[in-house]
Amino acid sequence: MTKKLLALLLTLSILSAFVSCGKTDAPDAESLENTQDSQDQQDSHSDSTTGHVHEFSDPTCTEPATCICGAHKGGALGHDFVDATCTTAKICLRCNVTTETALGHNYTAATCTSPQICTRCEDVTGAPLGHDYAEATCLIPKTCKKCQATTGQPMGHTYADNKCIRCQQIDPESLPTPLESLHVIDSKGYEIKSPITDTYGNTYNTGLYYDGNFDHFSVHYLNQKYTTFTGVIIAPSNQSQGYHANLQIYVDDTIVYSVENVIRETQKINFTIDVKNASRLKIVSSGNACIAIADAKLSK
Repeated sequence: MTKKLLALLLTLSILSAFVSCGKTDAPDAESLENTQDSQDQQDSHSDSTTGHVHEFSDPTCTEPATCICGAHKGGALGHDFVDATCTTAKICLRCNVTTETALGHNYTAATCTSPQICTRCEDVTGAPLGHDYAEATCLIPKTCKKCQATTGQPMGHTYADNKCIRCQQIDPESLPTPLESLHVIDSKGYEIKSPITDTYGNTYNTGLYYDGNFDHFSVHYLNQKYTTFTGVIIAPSNQSQGYHANLQIYVDDTIVYSVENVIRETQKINFTIDVKNASRLKIVSSGNACIAIADAKLSK
């Protein structure tokens, strides 16, 4: 009795499904059994066994196409997520379901000329910092303390009493000019020695050296640029014992200074000569020994 009752209930359930799909013809027992076995595997709109026509809904991200009778076709579509952005979470293009969270902006630091900018979406926030310029100096224009950008020009030196009034640099025009750096118009038995040592062991940076023969000389072009000529007359360390040398200095062919009988025992002789407005300076050695002028300089 129990088995018959269960069979009757199953038959009634199947008939009810067919009626809801618009069918009024009741299947026989064999059809009911076949329908029960294949109900969840339907892949077409028509059941060839019963003649039942399925009406499938569109599949969704989470559900396959489904008939009102419970039959399925295919599978669920699955979500079609787009990547999260700075301001939106990952979102499905079909059903708008979201997952995870928005990334948030990743801003670079603002600079003197640019605001904060997101490295992902280029969103902008805030304002540029602006330059913070340090004052110009004699040699350097106004320079930003943050980014090193420059504007304008250096102030340049302003000299007073041979020094810059701002940075205290010595006026290069006031520095002595080594005589050996000037143009030599003519010379004989003359050379520049650097360094040079006297018979007492004192060493000098440079020396105008005149060989130990008579009437050796050098002529230097001053071009009326200088006012004084200074130097140190010495007996070079290679001067022989028992020999002597003489020295004369001419300014524009006029003798203005002379020294005689310089021997090994002679101490160094410092001198200063007025050469203002002079065009030429001539130095002449005589005697039978070498002689030199160490640290010869011209001042303006």
